[in-house]
Amino acid sequence: MRTVEHVAVRRRCGCGHVSAGTFPVGVGAPTQYRPRVRALGVYLCVFQHLPYDRAALALRDIAGLGAQRVD
Repeated sequence: MRTVEHVAVRRRCGCGHVSAGTFPVGVGAPTQYRPRVRALGVYLCVFQHLPYDRAALALRDIAGLGAQRVD
């Protein structure tokens, strides 16, 4: 798995104006997954009828994706 992190830095100049960087085209959410990973998530929930939490755990266990388990 390849991870890419984008950071948009905000800075305030001496006059008080705030400038902020922009994210690349196609980056519209804090966490995004490629189409095949999204398809696997849909498959687990829709075709295999797993609840969302169990599907997230399966993705984490299989590919190291998603939230950490909280017990």
